[in-house]
Amino acid sequence: MTAGTPFPPEAQPYAWDTSQVPPPESLNLWTEVGNGIDKSQTVVWKSAVESLEQAGKFIATSEDARYFVEKYMTPIISILVEQQPTKIGPHERNCVQESLALAVAIVSHDLEIQVQRKGECKVMDTLSLVFNKKKAYYKGNKSNWNVNHLSGLPEVRLKMIERFRQEHGFSRLYHYMMDRINTAFFPSLDCLHQILSAVADGLTKKSSSGLEQPAGIEMEDAAIEVSKAAMEFINSHSDSALKKLSSDHLNTVLHDLQRIFDKIVSSRRDSTYQFYEFWRSLVLKLINSQSLPLKLVGWQQIDDLLEASADHRPPPRAFDVGHAGCTFVNGRYVFTGSSSPDGYAHRGVDISYERKIPDDEPDGGGKKLTLFRCTMRSQQKWWFLSEADEEQPGTDRDLDYYQHKSKEHEETQPPPRGWITCRNAGIEPPPQLKAVGLMVPPGEEYNTLEHQLAKWAIENGIIELVLGDSVHREIVSRSTSLIKFLASMCERDNGVESSGEKQPNMYCLQASHLLLAWKTCTRKADAAVSTQVYQLLVSILPSCPSSLAIPLLKAVQASLFQSKEKRDYLTEVADFCCALAAANSADTKSASTINLSDSVRAEVLELLWSVLTHPEASSLKSYDVLKQYVTNELRVEPKGSEHRENYLRSCIHTLSANAAQERGGAVDETQALRMVRLTHFVLEACPRTQAEALVMENNGALPTLLFNELTAYLRRRESGIAQNPRKVSSESRDRILYICGISPLPDQSFFIQSPSIEAEAGTEINALSKRLLILRHVYGLNEAIFMDMAQLNKLWQLCPAPSEREEAMIFISNASFPGLANSTPPADQPAQPQQPSAPPATELLSEAFTDEVCAAAFLNLFCSPSVSFRILGEGAYRSFQFMFNKLRLSPSHGRVATSSALDALWRICLDAGSDTVASQAMNDLLAVYIAYRLDSTRWVVPSSSEKVKLENPYDSFGKRVFDCLANVKQGLEMKEPSAELAAERCLRILNAAISESVSGGTIATSTLGRLTSLSPVDGLRQTVKYLPHGMRGQACYRKVGILAKRTINPQQGAPAQPSLGERDPGAAPANHPRAPSIPRFSLDVHPLETLKSIKAKVAEYCQCQATSVKPVTVNGRVLRNGVQGSGENLSQLSLNVVPEESVVDELGIVQGCEIVFALSDPPIQQPSAGKDATKDRPSSARDLSNLFYADDDAFPDKLFHALIGILEALPWREPNAMTDVPTPSIDPHKLVWDLILSMPTNAAVAAQVLMAAQNRSAMKSGGTDAMEIDSPSAELWSKLLDRQSFHRAVYVLLAIDAFLDPAAEVLSCLPTEQRNILEREIMEDASTFRKGFIESGGFDGVVRFFSTSEDHLGMSQSMTRMGNAVALRILKCCLFGGKTNLSQIGSTSGGLDEVGNQLLQSLSDADGLLKSLTAMVVGDSGISTSTISDILKFLRLLFMSPRTAQSFVSLPNGMADKFLITLLLWEEGTEASRPASSVTSSTKVRKNAHDLILSTPILADSVLPWLIQAIDKIQVTSESTSEYFGVLQKLVAETARATPNQVSALATAVCKKLASCPRPSSETAAVDITTGVLCGCLTLLRALTEKGEGKIFEEGTAILVKDLQVTRWSDLVTAPNSGMFSIASNSQSKPEPNDLALIDLMGVIFDAFLSPGGSSSVFAICCDKDSRQRGFDVVSAAARSCIGGEGYLALVTRINGLIMSSAPYLKHHWGHVAGGGEGQPRVGRSSAKYSGLKNQGCTCYMNSVLQQLFMMTELRKSMCAAPLPASVRASGGAMAAKGAELVGKRVAMQWENGISYDAIVEGFDKETGMHTLRYCPMPVAIVGGASHQQVQAEDIERLPPLLAEEFFLSEGRPGKETGVFEIVNDMADSTDPVPDAASESRKGEPGEVEETEEEAASRHLMEEFQRTLIHLEEGSRGRCFDPKGLVEACACLKLEFDVWQQNDASEFATKLLDRLETTLKRWAPDHFRYLDHTFGLKQTKQKICKECGLKVRQCSTLIFLFITKSHIARPAPDQSRREAAKC
Repeated sequence: MTAGTPFPPEAQPYAWDTSQVPPPESLNLWTEVGNGIDKSQTVVWKSAVESLEQAGKFIATSEDARYFVEKYMTPIISILVEQQPTKIGPHERNCVQESLALAVAIVSHDLEIQVQRKGECKVMDTLSLVFNKKKAYYKGNKSNWNVNHLSGLPEVRLKMIERFRQEHGFSRLYHYMMDRINTAFFPSLDCLHQILSAVADGLTKKSSSGLEQPAGIEMEDAAIEVSKAAMEFINSHSDSALKKLSSDHLNTVLHDLQRIFDKIVSSRRDSTYQFYEFWRSLVLKLINSQSLPLKLVGWQQIDDLLEASADHRPPPRAFDVGHAGCTFVNGRYVFTGSSSPDGYAHRGVDISYERKIPDDEPDGGGKKLTLFRCTMRSQQKWWFLSEADEEQPGTDRDLDYYQHKSKEHEETQPPPRGWITCRNAGIEPPPQLKAVGLMVPPGEEYNTLEHQLAKWAIENGIIELVLGDSVHREIVSRSTSLIKFLASMCERDNGVESSGEKQPNMYCLQASHLLLAWKTCTRKADAAVSTQVYQLLVSILPSCPSSLAIPLLKAVQASLFQSKEKRDYLTEVADFCCALAAANSADTKSASTINLSDSVRAEVLELLWSVLTHPEASSLKSYDVLKQYVTNELRVEPKGSEHRENYLRSCIHTLSANAAQERGGAVDETQALRMVRLTHFVLEACPRTQAEALVMENNGALPTLLFNELTAYLRRRESGIAQNPRKVSSESRDRILYICGISPLPDQSFFIQSPSIEAEAGTEINALSKRLLILRHVYGLNEAIFMDMAQLNKLWQLCPAPSEREEAMIFISNASFPGLANSTPPADQPAQPQQPSAPPATELLSEAFTDEVCAAAFLNLFCSPSVSFRILGEGAYRSFQFMFNKLRLSPSHGRVATSSALDALWRICLDAGSDTVASQAMNDLLAVYIAYRLDSTRWVVPSSSEKVKLENPYDSFGKRVFDCLANVKQGLEMKEPSAELAAERCLRILNAAISESVSGGTIATSTLGRLTSLSPVDGLRQTVKYLPHGMRGQACYRKVGILAKRTINPQQGAPAQPSLGERDPGAAPANHPRAPSIPRFSLDVHPLETLKSIKAKVAEYCQCQATSVKPVTVNGRVLRNGVQGSGENLSQLSLNVVPEESVVDELGIVQGCEIVFALSDPPIQQPSAGKDATKDRPSSARDLSNLFYADDDAFPDKLFHALIGILEALPWREPNAMTDVPTPSIDPHKLVWDLILSMPTNAAVAAQVLMAAQNRSAMKSGGTDAMEIDSPSAELWSKLLDRQSFHRAVYVLLAIDAFLDPAAEVLSCLPTEQRNILEREIMEDASTFRKGFIESGGFDGVVRFFSTSEDHLGMSQSMTRMGNAVALRILKCCLFGGKTNLSQIGSTSGGLDEVGNQLLQSLSDADGLLKSLTAMVVGDSGISTSTISDILKFLRLLFMSPRTAQSFVSLPNGMADKFLITLLLWEEGTEASRPASSVTSSTKVRKNAHDLILSTPILADSVLPWLIQAIDKIQVTSESTSEYFGVLQKLVAETARATPNQVSALATAVCKKLASCPRPSSETAAVDITTGVLCGCLTLLRALTEKGEGKIFEEGTAILVKDLQVTRWSDLVTAPNSGMFSIASNSQSKPEPNDLALIDLMGVIFDAFLSPGGSSSVFAICCDKDSRQRGFDVVSAAARSCIGGEGYLALVTRINGLIMSSAPYLKHHWGHVAGGGEGQPRVGRSSAKYSGLKNQGCTCYMNSVLQQLFMMTELRKSMCAAPLPASVRASGGAMAAKGAELVGKRVAMQWENGISYDAIVEGFDKETGMHTLRYCPMPVAIVGGASHQQVQAEDIERLPPLLAEEFFLSEGRPGKETGVFEIVNDMADSTDPVPDAASESRKGEPGEVEETEEEAASRHLMEEFQRTLIHLEEGSRGRCFDPKGLVEACACLKLEFDVWQQNDASEFATKLLDRLETTLKRWAPDHFRYLDHTFGLKQTKQKICKECGLKVRQCSTLIFLFITKSHIARPAPDQSRREAAKC
């Protein structure tokens, strides 16, 4: 109903006729039907019909009949129309239809009565139900998803509509509605919708009959009358009244009215036009409203108006067809569709046109052609121009000439273009169509609904209203369709033929409207509004004629430069253009670009060009987008070519002006660069042919102009800086001058100045780079134009600065090659040189230079000595490289270019400032020499006048090398800063020449090539000559891990395991029970050792045949480029297909790799290798290594002495030392030694060593302690091993090492027979050399050399590292005779032979040897683990003498202390670790040091104080302390080795270290933290606790208590009744003093290390399993060590306290644990502010309401404080008070996991208050299926019964029960009948309260509600609470759906508060009143009589207010109060 004024006249009373009283039978019937509806909402079929029939008879005379009709007729009809016709019988269907007919008649009769008495018809709802087409009886339902038909009876509804008309119902309804407009009695909008919908459907029924019956006319009259009343009702609403109407209902009513008038338009056109006039007036009222929601509704109606007007658009009267290939098709086609008598075409019928060709026409005479639309099987609409078949027109028998597949907007009438020629009959080209006239009566062409709508819009200023001062973006967006429509009306009438005079259409879009829109954009500050207007203008632009579009575009362009506000609107114009570009982009669905006329497109381009050339255009974010749009528009033909030429001329004009200006400041450089780029941009938009022609105009004037502009720019910049120096510091000014090429090159230190200057220079370089790129593009467009050398020289001279010179080189390089046309880098990125490639020819740019110019540029510019690559970068070198690669292959310029390039490459290698450039230049340099080594005939060098051919290319390389080395040595001696860098570069060249080829090989590759070239008769001397010096001895061995997987044959059993020999200590023995068949050991392999040789070693170790060994994989290998493989395909290599001749270096096996072998018995059948490794090796090395292995030894010998000189001159720097001198990236010392070791052994040094060893004398028989050596030999060795020439002496040691212990594996690649001969010979020579070396005094010389290393103070240990390591290997070899198996060291013989024993006894300077050995470890942090292993083995041998061990302990400066501590804590240093190592070398070092200490008594007695002092220095994060603490633990265990003071000091030190252990701050930190030191300290603490007294911990525990801030347990134990320690404090005995320290230690470990203690963190220090186990071990050991029992009592009391405190307030108060979710341990504190509620599946509706109520603080407090009697509470605490009363009862115990388990209470202890429970067995489901293990009932019965448990029921147990329980009814009771809730109540024992089941359910709901709120308030923050109990309790609310399913939140809130009121009203009245006060709302309704002023008030109280979510306008306060009082 509408809230209008009351109905003015009082309704007349009913005139009851007592003479026509209904019989008693009727009254009884009405009573019976009424009772059925009231009680069960049912009615008997026949009773419904009879009761309505009787009521219809007496409705006017009987009050009872009217009462029955008004109250029960609507429910009866509602029940009947919801019936399914298919589910009831014929009798029932007849009853329904009869009842509906009676109801319609009753409503009609009542309308007549109410019209007469001016009262209210209260049965309008019945009529709405009868007319509702959605009711089940009419509509039915779809039984299945694939059933399309309906099961309802819609024709019954149509019959009721007709019956209502026959009863004159519509006429009466019209009068009833007209009289009640502006009253409260007017039908509601929903009822009105049902009536209007019925009227429209009734018209459909009548119109389908095809007969013009009076009934049809009457129905139309009724429809018009009812519609008129509805329109009057809507029109009567004021603005404020319209706000109250539902917009959806209003739209629905308007749609119904539209349906009605659209159906009667053909017969009642005037009425239809009146309706559209009403519609427009309503829309005008809405859009003029002050309410934005009403405005938006109005604009929505405008869209509906536009659509409706378009539907009424009459089709054209005819179509003129032309330009068709079939000439007879051309002509006029006349409309042949059906039309009304007044001349209008009927709507909704197929449109067709026809043309009959006269018979006398020669072409197609007599044919009848049709133009019609056909719906295809795919439901797509196609238009056809066909010759119709006479018998079956419109079928496939028609002869089709042309066709068109229409789009959605082309379905109403034939499209003018886009036709397709049919194959069979059509002839190209297809036709074009033009519409002629309209199918309307003459004179009505301009009176269509669209014309009326346009006139209405213009006359009422709709556009001005949209774009006026109150413009809104939502309204602008909704007005687009109307403005588009008005734009289309501009040319709509062009093809219309009218009988009257044609007038210009004034009712369409005008230019003033568009200018107003643009003015809105420029004046509106709201960007959202402007954006919406941009989109509006862009969307209507294609629809606008040129007369409108061009003025708009000109106005937009004019705003760029002219403005009254003295500002331009660049941003606004750019945004408009950007919107235009977005609308015309390629990915948009709109095809607006094809609709732009040529004139409009030209104007758009003018606008865009103005934006691009604007001075501030570069600041636009959309600049690139606009450029792309301009490109697309310039390519639109046919006008595109003309536009491109025009804009290019504009660019040329500006370029010419800029090229003439060479004075700085005369040109805006930013704008100048933009014009250059726009020139390039226009050329890119041109097709290639046009671009070539434009470039060639006037003999290439455009490229020349661009070059002149470039040079003018460079001169302007130079002039501007020289004439206008900036006011900056002198250094900054010089920097700018240097960048611009005016000042010379400053020092390197000068390049760290002002960043702003660098940014400015970068901008200038960017401008140069862009110009050069554009110049390259222009010159590459046409193959006929080239740049000459004069231009390049000019450019070169104008670019002297390094960055500019580099850009010029990049330009020359790029322009020398064909390139891609679109290869220009983005504007914001610097140019990069491009690698020449071969793209498609159509996209290539040609070269910009001829070959002669290119060669001249390379020779005169790139290779010029004045070009310094010290200041040039990678781009310059890549340009040099590209040019060289091009010219070196040129027949005419190759030789000269190569010779010049070699000179330049040498300079680049030595002088380049970039290490990357230098490295690449080295590779290129060596590639040139290698190429000319293979083809020396091409080797030439430039001479003064001719080219001279050299005989040997190596002479040039060697000469340059020696010259470089000489210069380097001179520079080093003069201490020049750059000498080291030059030395590093030169040495890298030499290293690459000998060992690094361009193909990625190493020195091993070239060595293998030389070895395989040996003839079978070549002896050892020739073989050794081909070997690098570093590969001759065993120093180059690589230790790898071997994993031998033994395959055990079941028939043969496990094979016998051999002795392990040198097996790794950490590896499991082969006979270990856990790994019986997988031995793991280490093996030394040579880089040139073959895989076959390794297999033989493995077989020998495993004592099996070589054929039983099969290599499987190698892990951790390194690729040839030096990068260790990290991926699966790189680091792992399968050896199954690798040839056995492959060597270690070829396979990438390095130190630490792991090789897996398979062992099998019987032998494995080895598959034949697929290829031979020797065949893949190059016969000739592709490097320059042969130069170093020349036969005459001249070059190697000279190079050797030069390198030794370099070594002596190079300064030594310690690792990580700070220096101001630029240092090389690679250590030059390492480079020199790598090079020396890659060369063959120096012949002179080898001869001297052999000569000294041969000059020996026999051992004197009388000397048993020493070997006396003759003086000449000793002097010779002293000369060779002179420390004054240290590096030469080290080389001598390397030679000695190679002679003493040669690597026989180096020969494994030779043929077997030759290898065996040479191996025997080499081993014999080694034995002979060893004997001679020892006898000649070489051993003593090495000892002296090694022992005196500390005497040379000028040499550090890192400097002598290599020499000491080699000397140690020599001594080891002499002592053990070359044996590497030292597993027997420590035995009586120590593994020494007779000579070794004599040498050991002859050591004269053992102290010096010890000192040197110790200093190697102490003084050199970079020592290798292999050297340390040798040192430890040597020391173990020396410590066999107690005197030597004592000397070691007595070493000065604490060297022994530092030595042992360093090794016990050793971690891998500089030596890279390999991931495949089974046991790391560092672990072995620590283990060996551990064993050495414990096996040497003197060390064990002396080391404890050292270890104690070192504890403080250990890093707590160290992972290498297990051996250190192991030694301490062993020493503590042996009481004799530790004094009491030492034990006390150790305990204090350990406690200090424990105090520094970190506490993890998070869960992630707890996982990542290292606890090795923590575990070691705790283990040691346990050992001290078990061995020492408690007093040793007094100082340590004091430190721990202070640092960790924990409470002393001893204070609590000694204090009486001290809280949790009350049990311990009440003990009779007093604790011993020793016990107090132990108790404090227990407390510290327990409170600080095993629990968070007083820390803010929630993590304990012991955060992993190992550390916690050791912490508990300490606590238990301390408790056991206490003399009395106080330790145990304190620990037990502490644990009991934790248990007691673990049940928080929630558990005791509400019986719930404040924890996390199920199964989720609490791992950390949360920073969350609130707790959450766990969803039970679909209970989000409940959770949302609970969270809202919880957030009301006062409500939460009041609800939780509401008291409930303890006797009725269901919580455990109340039940516990019953004590023994629970015995024998079954209770449900709730556990912390949220699940309840049943148990039987078996007993109660009165003294303790605890109950005894036994849990009931749980039923186990038997799972079916074969895949599940079956659980049988008998299996369950055999299980032992559960034990009884005793605890406090109300408290539960930690981790188990929560303390919540409820008594469960017995099974026997569950079978009893349920008592009636209304009559039965819960009756307890005397004194107990009684309550019904409803009250109990409400009370239980209150309890669960309280429990939930308490948990949310006091539970753990950030966790979730499981409200399962509350959800179950909510079942009493009886929601619409089950509580576990989704329900309405408002319904739940209403019923929840109602239930809470029930409980609060009884048990807590005060809180009930609080709830009423909190949510109470008093509603007052007031009626005021306008005549007498009588006021009637009605007050009601409610707690809910339902608000409909719609567009709600906020009224004024007074108005709202007044309206709220109306009814």
